[in-house]
Amino acid sequence: MIGGRGWRIALRLTGPTALVLLVLLGSSWYSPGFSSPSQVLVAVGLALVLILAFSDLRLSAGLALVLLVGCSLLFAPDVHLWGDGALRLRNLASKQGVAASGAFEPGDTYLHSMLVGLGMRPEGSFVLVGAAAAAIYMLSCYLFSTSMPSRGAPWVMVLLLAPTWIVFFTGYVESYAPLAALSMLTLALIRRGSTPWAVSTAASLAALFHVLGVALFPGVVFYVLRRRRPAALLPPVMALGALLAWLLLACETLSVPPSFGPRGTMQTLKAMFFSAPGVLAMLTCVGRRARLSLFPPAVMGLLVILFLPMERGPSRDWDLIAVMLLPTYTLLVASLSRRTSILAPTALAALVAAGPAVGSFLEPELSLARFEKTLRADPNAGVYEEAAIYRRDAGRPDLAAELFGKAFRLDRNGRHLAQAAEALRLAGRFDEALDTARKAVELRPSLDVVWTQLAMAARDAGNPGEAVRAARAIEDLSGKGLWGWSVALETALSVRNAQLALQSAEEALRSGGDRDYGVMVNAALAAGMAGANDLAENRLRRAIGIDPSRPLARFDLALLYTRRGDSTAADSLLVKLLGDYPDHDQAESLLRFLRGGP
Repeated sequence: MIGGRGWRIALRLTGPTALVLLVLLGSSWYSPGFSSPSQVLVAVGLALVLILAFSDLRLSAGLALVLLVGCSLLFAPDVHLWGDGALRLRNLASKQGVAASGAFEPGDTYLHSMLVGLGMRPEGSFVLVGAAAAAIYMLSCYLFSTSMPSRGAPWVMVLLLAPTWIVFFTGYVESYAPLAALSMLTLALIRRGSTPWAVSTAASLAALFHVLGVALFPGVVFYVLRRRRPAALLPPVMALGALLAWLLLACETLSVPPSFGPRGTMQTLKAMFFSAPGVLAMLTCVGRRARLSLFPPAVMGLLVILFLPMERGPSRDWDLIAVMLLPTYTLLVASLSRRTSILAPTALAALVAAGPAVGSFLEPELSLARFEKTLRADPNAGVYEEAAIYRRDAGRPDLAAELFGKAFRLDRNGRHLAQAAEALRLAGRFDEALDTARKAVELRPSLDVVWTQLAMAARDAGNPGEAVRAARAIEDLSGKGLWGWSVALETALSVRNAQLALQSAEEALRSGGDRDYGVMVNAALAAGMAGANDLAENRLRRAIGIDPSRPLARFDLALLYTRRGDSTAADSLLVKLLGDYPDHDQAESLLRFLRGGP
């Protein structure tokens, strides 16, 4: 028969045991099981961190950092579809901000933009910022752990690492890594009784990187008040006022008023359960005294998760929820204090949960499968577009076209049809691409990008009439017609439509093509196709004047002389051309023909 102590131990083990069973046996959105090398790597890495923590906490934190940095270098961030990672990479590569969320995370956006402006690739900037954030987080975990009794410190280390391990392994494609690092630093400073200025500065930096860092300030204010120094309230109050004003300004700028109320409660609870593998053990800690200044940010973080809608629904914002639960985690750890009988199984449960949950995001195919499974359960045009862009860039334009089509059917946005036309064209389905591009311009005739896709679809389908129509529309919308008329000229030449070729050539030259070598050569071909040989000769001579080092115009002029019967001029021109380009096979063959050779 089990005695009272045995029942207490059984009760303490119930939460972690249930968690382990649910993680390993359940089929929820976050738990695919151990099925890839990276998943094993995550679990083994955490286990090594735990083992080393028993001998030296500093070495343990260092090992965790080395593992995270190594993973950042091994797994490129552009394979992770979750959240807006791929979108952020593309926007940074094109020197753009993140229009939908940049106002809410200016510190992160500007930092990456600065690094890209200095010549770093977007992927490299995320690895660098992620590694720096991981270093701050590891330092903060060390500071928090050393404030605990020594026998519990190793378990504390693992318990603090597990929920945000996912952010630093795959979250460096988002802004949440710096937010997590600075939030943990704020909580560690509170735990260690640092000065109000230090605590306020860390919280302000967290909020600067992402506005949700404002949730730390109730705890900061409470902490300062407990020190009975009213003057010390100045830094947090000033920072909080500035941050709230900035939030209101951002909402007004984006025309996105904050909306409150429960949304997807069950999905939110599942995500919380995923992010907090030790939360069940918290039931056994009720009544234990913890540092009270941790309670306000813990409660605030939970309220944010429960009542504020996430960027793409709570079931997908796994990394954001992990960050927002940091105060709850630290409260749990502080409550456990010396009770290693609870702390040990809870930390082990966190270790077991982190392996499959994190590792699956490091595998592109697993990540994509998870992404598409969630997408089927919660269709969203923007997410379909993101998945389609990934598939297109991965060399699957046929599947990308299908996904763009699904996005269009959800929101009837002509831009998605234009993107589908591009994917169909890349897949070699030129007639379908042209039909799709036509529908796109019917829906969004004021958007120049849809006319651009029509021009390219018309070129590949060999329809000069549509290419001319697109070129005219692009010029009317943008005031710049050279590109569109160049495509129309190229299309007309490909199907030998002399009339449209001559018309497109005139328009292209008028739009600035008279200074473009390629356009001038094509304009000469159009003139020759229409029988205007003198005009063709004039344009070829102008092309040679634009760039005398290129051989195409010189060879075409020699060919024109040959057709006219002026073999002397053609011979002289070909000899000079071969002197500059001795390997020009076409020029050599034409010269042999002129001289009566085989």
